[in-house]
This record gives sequence, structure tokens and C-alpha cells, in this order.
Amino acid sequence: MKAARHMASVVAALAMLAGARGAIFDFSAQYPAVTASFGGGVVSMSVFDEDRLMTKTLNVPSGTTFDLTTANGVVAWGSGSQVSYYVYNPTVGLWIGETGAWGPTASDLQTANGLVAWSTTAGTIYYRVYDRQRGAWKSGSAITGPASNLRIVDGTLAWSVSGPTGSAHARVYDPIKGAWESADVSGISVNAFVNTNGVVAFSSTATIPGRVYYFSYDPTRGGWQSGSQATGVPSDLHSNNGVIAWSVNPGVFFAVYDPARGLWAAGSEPASGYAADLVISNSVVLWNTANASYARAYNPLSATWSAGPAVRLAYFAVSTNGANAPLLVHFIDMSIGGLGWAWNFGDGFNSAARSPTHRYTNLAALVATETVTGSFGSSSTNKLIVTDVTGPTGTVNINAGASFTTNPAVTLALSATDNSGAIATMRFSNTGAAWSDWESYSVSRTWTLSAGDGTKTVYVQFADAATNISVNATDTIQLDTSPLPVVTVLNTNVAEGAGSAIVRVLLSTNFSRLISIHYATTNATATAGLDFTNVSGRLDFFPGTVVQSFAIPIVQDPLVEVNETISIVLSDPTNCIPGLPGTVTILSDDAPSVSFSATNFAVLEGVSNAAVGLQLSAASGQPVTIGVLATNGTATAGSDFIATNGFVTIPAGQTNGVFMVTILNDSVDELSETILLRVTAVTNAMPVSPTNAILTILDDDAPHVGFSQKLYSAFENAGFVAIEVRLSKPVTQQVEFDYLVFGGTATPGSSGDYEPQSQHRIFAAGVTNIVFFVNLVDNGVAENDETVHMSLSNITHADPGPNAEADIVIHDDDGPPLLIAPRWGTNRLFLATAQGRTGQVFTVYTSSNLTNWTPAFTLTNGTGSLDFSDSASSSLSKRFYRTSVP
Repeated sequence: MKAARHMASVVAALAMLAGARGAIFDFSAQYPAVTASFGGGVVSMSVFDEDRLMTKTLNVPSGTTFDLTTANGVVAWGSGSQVSYYVYNPTVGLWIGETGAWGPTASDLQTANGLVAWSTTAGTIYYRVYDRQRGAWKSGSAITGPASNLRIVDGTLAWSVSGPTGSAHARVYDPIKGAWESADVSGISVNAFVNTNGVVAFSSTATIPGRVYYFSYDPTRGGWQSGSQATGVPSDLHSNNGVIAWSVNPGVFFAVYDPARGLWAAGSEPASGYAADLVISNSVVLWNTANASYARAYNPLSATWSAGPAVRLAYFAVSTNGANAPLLVHFIDMSIGGLGWAWNFGDGFNSAARSPTHRYTNLAALVATETVTGSFGSSSTNKLIVTDVTGPTGTVNINAGASFTTNPAVTLALSATDNSGAIATMRFSNTGAAWSDWESYSVSRTWTLSAGDGTKTVYVQFADAATNISVNATDTIQLDTSPLPVVTVLNTNVAEGAGSAIVRVLLSTNFSRLISIHYATTNATATAGLDFTNVSGRLDFFPGTVVQSFAIPIVQDPLVEVNETISIVLSDPTNCIPGLPGTVTILSDDAPSVSFSATNFAVLEGVSNAAVGLQLSAASGQPVTIGVLATNGTATAGSDFIATNGFVTIPAGQTNGVFMVTILNDSVDELSETILLRVTAVTNAMPVSPTNAILTILDDDAPHVGFSQKLYSAFENAGFVAIEVRLSKPVTQQVEFDYLVFGGTATPGSSGDYEPQSQHRIFAAGVTNIVFFVNLVDNGVAENDETVHMSLSNITHADPGPNAEADIVIHDDDGPPLLIAPRWGTNRLFLATAQGRTGQVFTVYTSSNLTNWTPAFTLTNGTGSLDFSDSASSSLSKRFYRTSVP
């Protein structure tokens, strides 16, 4: 009685503990409240469509009907060899079913959880399920022999075949695969057979000493998970709440499928004694023996069996978690230890069903949560359900569609659409590989293009709330940050009787884009209407063009007057910088003179041709030919330019000509160089000053930065060393660099030989020399000479020169003085300087063979630097010197 009372107390304590089950499949119809009746040779089915708010009825002719059943929204019946099964699909608003003759007479027709199954006398098992996600009935069959124990429980179909060489079978429909999955064991003699809570278990007497088999389908691993134990033939086989338990005297054995680990967890009490009243109550195995009462429960956290209580594990699978809504999802519970199940589908809908089916209608990324509750609390788990898998589409437009920009900072116009109706975020890239962080979507954004001139592409990706990412949207633009050219009006002269003045407008350099500028004449000393006619217009310089011209009508009058001038003003520039106003001088009708239009011209080294202007004092009635010679100044013909001795013809009526000098580009860093220009011969005009001019080639190669020398030296008691960094030539922009004083054989620090340092320095525009100081430490220790290393780095707007690294040699002043500046005096008198510590006494040794040394004299270095002489050297063919301290 004591044992019985103990058992009763254990049962009472654990009665409310939750069950552990295998995967629970529920394919019930959306509307389970279906009615069906037979009469007059017709099966009539009816259901109320809650979406359409109407009753939907279907009449199907049938012969003699047996086994008419309506379970979980499925109607099924048999008629001789025929079997019919129907379900209402509210998505299309139709009853969908099948009728067929399946061989011999059908029997044992049953339906549960949306599954339909029956057997035939020929030993064939048929099974059907309506897949709501795919909108079709899915069929399967197996020829196994006459079925025993054919049952559908929790979406699992199982049966056995009797006999010494019998078999056991289980079927489940996997909504993830959209297929029936099979588990079969043949060649056994089936003893006990159970199908409950997603677990199929049976014992067999065919294999000595007897074996117990158990199966559970795991949709997360896509297959049946099986186990067995050779324990002998059990006298009792129990399966409840997913737990298998049996006894074979004197032991008790049990097992449960752990979905988190994907394995069967088996346990046993092999010597507990003869088990009485073996039961499974809410996942807990309970039994009595003559001496004790036992309780065993599985803990999925530690994967062990113990005296209890059972521990909850929330776990489930889904038929799909990614497709555009509307999306039907089967939720398949596989949890352990629950009394109740609560589902939050993430879209505002909930369910308390064990394995619900839910249709998502919104486009989003949602989190579905299952909460399993038991006697000792709850456990939750979740999965992401994506009901929007279509990415956005979008475009990007740079600077309102401009073809080029001079500024790397641009404005992006953005546009995107998505099937969800909303764009959440966007990100950007200049390469299509390295992306910016995601940011909120907007229709406008400033962006900086990658460095360097050329064609630039901006890549944009858009994402919706479900984090679907669009394909790359791109746009391109040409970035050109080169300096804008200056537009200059070439001053000219015109004879009063010439009729018109041709004004030439010159670019300072060739440009890669169209240049436009407006011009207009205005009074200077000449008067519009009396001396000339006002004109205005626009000049366009296409790439490759550096000179344009326009005409000013000149009015001839009978008055005697001095030369008069017209002013020409430039305005409204596009891609250029307007120069100062130009001047046209109206000359009297005397014979013209010719000269260079300026005394100095300039051209960038990278420009292939330099334009040199020539002008006449007045327009002539016949062509004027001018010979021009271009020769070496500081520039060298053949390497910097091509020497030219050519001619320029100024047509009749015009006053300006252009002489072209071919410029040769090189990569040598050098100062600007000059070409000498000279007018050599003139026809139909008189040469006047200036007949000589200079063309300056402006070097476009980057300057070099380096130390002024590779090796510096100083005595350690000097206190510091002045270090000079030089720029190879002056430039118009500042040059920056970092220097580092560290390394070598010397020891850094206040207790060492020098103070290490690093600093950022700047050459201002036009500056070519910078000096910094390295502090030395006089440590009072006699030692060998040591070195300190210096290096330049992070140079901007210049290149490192050959002396980008240098060293300082620190001479010791604590040992013997250093002999420097050896020299000869009169009468072969040897002179030298000893440099070292002030006040040091030292001895000068001499040798004729560098092997045997003899002291010559002892001196005192009173000032740190001491000159001495040796008259004995005048009588020797060779003599060597060194110093030593006492």
C-alpha cells in the first residue's frame, strides 16, 4: 500500500505536466463546418463561405454509399470499388474533389486532420490529402498486403501487416516538399502496434530477443527519424504524448524524439523490478515495483532523463517561409512539454490550434512566434516569414542628367517603386562593390564621386520593408576638375579705311569641353555710330579650338583725327574665365607696322602647340608675310620644343596672325624654361618693337621633396642638428609632408642619444625650403659613433625625391677626440684638427705601418676643437695618426 500511495502522489504532482509529441500535421480545411448527406443516389455537400457570405453546395451522383464521413472539412465516401473525397477551397470558391475506381472493394475508409485513407481486399493502401498551398489533391498508395491497425492520428497514417514475415508502415504528407514520405519495416512479426501524437511504434517477435521500433517524422530534416532497442518482447507497449515506454521484466525502457537535436533520446531502468501499472502521463513515465515507485521525464535542455518534471521546448516547422502574399503557411508543431499552444503570426492574427494553417495577405517580413505553456511556465520560439520576395525597381539621375561636372560633389535624383507600395531604405557606391550604410529612402541625395577625373558611375540599391534589394540602378557622368582656361581678346589695330576690324579671341589652353562666351563692343575713345558700329554675340570654342574671331564694322569719316580705340568686353562665360577687356585701335591710313602682340607668351608643357600672336599697326591692302624664328633660351630644342624658322601670312584687311610652336612634353621635374622668339623678315610692312619676345614653357611635372643631403653629422654635445627639407621647385599650391626621426643605431629618448619626433609640415605656395631641428642628448658615456634615421612620408601635391630618407651620424665627445680636416702646411708640415669634449686631455699616437703605435705628444682640448701640427712628418715618407685618452 505504501508503494501505491507513493505512485498516486507522483501522478497527482505530474498530471498537469505537458506532453512531448512528434511532428503534428493538420491539413484540416479552412472551413471545417461541412455537412454532407446521401439520398436519391446523390451525395449533397454544403458549407458557408465566410469570405463570400454565402452557402456553397455541391451534389455528386453516387451509387450505394457507405462510410460517408465529414471530418475536419473533408467529405469522403465509398461506393463499391469507388471512393470519392471532396474539400471546399475558398480561394477559388469551389468544391474540389476526385472520384475513382481503385480496384477491389474499398474498406476501412477514414478521414482525419484533412487526410483520407482506405484499404482494399487486394492489400493496397490508398491515401490522399488536399494541399491548400498548391491547390491540388496529393495521392499515394502502397501494396503491402491486408492492413491491420489502419489509423490516421495527428496527420500521421500508419498500419501493419500480420504474419511471421509481416511489416509495419507509416506515411505522412510533407507540405514543405509537397510529397508523401514513407517509413517501412519488412520481414518482421508485428506484436504490439501504436500510432499516436505523431509517433508510430511497434514491437516484433521475429528477431530474438525481440525488438521495439519507433518512428517520428521531422519536417525540418526532411525525413522519418527512427530508432529501436533490442530489449526482448515487451509485455506492454505504451505511446502517449510522443513518449514510448515498455517493460521487459525486470526493466523499463522509454524514448522520446528531441527535434532540436534531431535524434531519439532513449532511457531505461534495467533493474527496477517487475513493473506494475506502467503508464505515460503528460510525457512522464510512471510505474510501480514491489519496492518503489518511479517517475521519469525528459529534459531537452540537458538531453537527459530524470525524475522530472518534464521541461518545455518550443519547436515548430513551416511548410514555406518565403513567397509573395497571399501566402498559405502550414505551421507544424514539434514542441516538447506543453499544455497549451499560442501562435502570433506577426500580422495581427493569432491561433490556439496545435498545428494551425494561416494565410498571409500583407507584403512584409514578419516574425511568427509559438509560445508553449505548461505547469512550470512557458517557452517561445519564432521563425521569419517573408511574404514579399520581390525587390524594388528604381533609377538614379546625376545632376539632372548633365553630361559632365567640374565638382565631385553631385546631386542625385532618386526614384523607386515596389510591389508593397513603399521603399524603406537605400545605399550607394562608386564601385558597385563597396557600399555605404543603409539609410532612409529619399528622392534627393548629395553624393561625392570617386577621386580623379574621368567617367564616373554611381550605383544605387533600394530595399523595401521586407529587406528585398533591387538590382543596381546606375548613372554616369564625366568628372573634369582641370582648371578652366582664360579667354583673352587679342588687341589689334585697324586702318580707318579697312571697312572692318577682325578681332581674334584666344584661349589660354585647349579644353575638352565646349566653351562659350559673349562679347560686346563699347565706346572707349572711338564713338559708336561715328567711328564704328556696335556688335555683340557669342563665340563657341569646340574641343581642339583655341582661336575664334568676329568682325567690327569701321566707319571712315573725312575728319582728321588721332588714333581712337574701341573696348571689347567679355561676359556670360561657360566653362571658362573671361579675361580683361580688349582694345581695337583705329589707325590712320599710313603704312602698317608689324610686331609681336606681346613681349611674353606662356604655354603649359603638356599642350602640344603654343600660339604666338603677331599684329599689324593697321590693316594692309595686301597680304603681309612675317618670318619668325624660335630658338633656345633656357629651353632646349629637340627635348623641350621643336626649333622653328617659319612664316606667318596676315591676309589683306586683317591685322593679326598666329605663329605656332610645337611643344615637347617630358616627365622631368624642372623649372619653367624659355624659348626666344624673333621677327626675322617682313614683306609689305615695317617691323617695329617688339620684334623679340619670350615664350615660357610652364612645367607641369610634380616637384620632388627630399632632405638637403643624405648624411648629416654632429657631435653629441652640439645640442641639436638643423635638418633642411627642400622642394625641387616653387609651385602655386601648398605641399604637405610628414617627417619621422626614429631608427638607426642610436638610442632614442632623454636617457639615450636623441629625442625622436614626428611632425606634419607644409610648404606654402612659392616656398622651397623648410628647416627643423633634431635635439641631441649628451649622455657622458664613451661610445662608438651612432646613427639616427629620418624619413619623409604622406607627401601631397609632390613626389618623394631621391633623398626621401637620410641619416644623422652622432660623433661621441666622451672618448678620444675625432681627427678631422687633415692638411699640409708649408715645408710638409702636417696639420689636423682634434674635435671632442672640452677640457679633455688626450695623446696623439703615430705609426708608419698601422701596427706599431708610438705616443707623439699629449694635448689638452680646451675649447672642444683644437688644431695641432707635427713637424716630424716632413722627414717621413708616410705617417699615420690616432688619438687616445689616459
